[in-house]
Amino acid sequence: MTVPVLTTGRLVLRGFALADFPAYAALWADPAVVRYILPGPRAEGESWRVFQGIVGGWALLGHGQWAVAERETGRVVGHTGFFRAMRGLGADFDAAPECGWVFGRDVWGRGYAAEAVGAAHGWFDGSGHGPASVAMIEAGHAGSERIAASLGYRALRTVTVSDTPVALFRRG
Repeated sequence: MTVPVLTTGRLVLRGFALADFPAYAALWADPAVVRYILPGPRAEGESWRVFQGIVGGWALLGHGQWAVAERETGRVVGHTGFFRAMRGLGADFDAAPECGWVFGRDVWGRGYAAEAVGAAHGWFDGSGHGPASVAMIEAGHAGSERIAASLGYRALRTVTVSDTPVALFRRG
């Protein structure tokens, strides 16, 4: 499947290319970036495994995650989109595609996440995949909770994953 390209005022959402892997691996190796996502930075080998899954998700599901690049520079600053994690957190959560987003700390506070995640949801809803989707956000990550709320996500419940309390959200 060809990954759709989405363009916003400042960003381009596109499929990942092999040349994007170093930026992807660096993003997931940054302790500040993964603070609300993982217990610690991701090793390069694990990032490679996940990166391949992201690329393959589009072919398997007809939806997936985009590399998010700045329009002016072409620099990859994060990624967002939809995936199936099969986390075993209940049918009300696991049955729907999960949305996630992560951005490099050098672009925090610029509104890139809201812009990109909003564009991804616009495509998702218009493509016939949405609106039903879920999100998992670590308790206390106010910025991500605001983005989720702005897109219509509502809290389902709080659970513990890897000894960390996380809030589960559902949309649609």
